[in-house]
Order: sequence, then structure tokens, then C-alpha cells
Amino acid sequence: KIFSQDIFLSYPNADKIQYRKVCECRKPARGLILQAAREHDIDISQSWMIGDKLTDIVAGKNAGCKTILIRTPASYETNVSGVAFDKALRADYEVADLIEAASIVVRISAEK
Repeated sequence: KIFSQDIFLSYPNADKIQYRKVCECRKPARGLILQAAREHDIDISQSWMIGDKLTDIVAGKNAGCKTILIRTPASYETNVSGVAFDKALRADYEVADLIEAASIVVRISAEK
């Protein structure tokens, strides 16, 4: 098993205008997820993308992950990526917090 603290891939700070560009390594694209899968022999079909923004969910779905959205007031509003995507798209699960997300992952994993 690989846990999130074992892998860290990052795109430069999107709050800075010079980094606001469209590229395969920036969510909602799937580039960094696929890079992590290649480098760490991760089975994407058995992986989860958990995030608090719709761009996280789109990236996870683009990569082939199961998805969980942690609801916040800005979950469906914020998109500084510059990439248009279907805002009607929804996560496989929506939860209030990370504890609830972890419970879903554990429950679904135990069913297999």
C-alpha cells in the first residue's frame, strides 16, 4: 500500500499569474496522477482521488480513479486552471470531511 505522505508531486503555485497556464501536469489534466502511477507502480483503477475542488474530481476521473469530493463552499466555484470542463460532472461520492472519505475507501476496499 502507498499512502499520500509517501508520494508528493506538485505544480507551481497557481495563485501566481505566471503559473496559470494549461498543461498536462496541471489539474484538471491527469498528468501528475499518471506520472505517480508510472513511477510507483500504482494501479489507477484501484486508486482514489480525494479533493475539495471540482478540478480534483475531473483530474481523478480523467486518470481513471474513483473519486471523492470533500464539500466546501468553493467546491464547485473555483477554477483557475484555464481549462473548460463540464461543471455538471460529479464525484463518485461527496462527503463532509476527510474522515468520512477514509471510511468510504476502507468500506469499498473491504468489499473486494
